[in-house]
Amino acid sequence: MDKGAEPTASLIPLLTWAQVRDWHEMAGAPHSSGPGDRVAIVGTFGPRTFALHVCDDSMEPVFREGDAITVDPDREPKGGDYVIVIGKPSAEPTFKQLIVEVNDQKYLKPANQRYSLIPVTPDMVIVGVVVMKMRVY
Repeated sequence: MDKGAEPTASLIPLLTWAQVRDWHEMAGAPHSSGPGDRVAIVGTFGPRTFALHVCDDSMEPVFREGDAITVDPDREPKGGDYVIVIGKPSAEPTFKQLIVEVNDQKYLKPANQRYSLIPVTPDMVIVGVVVMKMRVY
């Protein structure tokens, strides 16, 4: 977000995890198109931004099951970012932190230490960068 720019409110699609691959393959859609649930966000993000609910404990304690996360497919991922990744051809989307080693080797790191690092392979695609977390109490 530019310094001095006024934050804007938008309604973005709330996708299910099963919809993430289709959203990515159709290159997203403008916020105003398509049916489905929407969530309000404040900020300036790319036009294909969408939201998801965290669905497991692999990212605890940073993100808890049920938290809503905002994902911006137009943001360039860098080491340390939280990302949504899909494998090909049939792997489910996953939510992890992107780790980039000195030798440019990349890993997906769960926040929960009970889970292992996952090496990023050529068949994996980063769908977007998590830019916001929302929790309803």
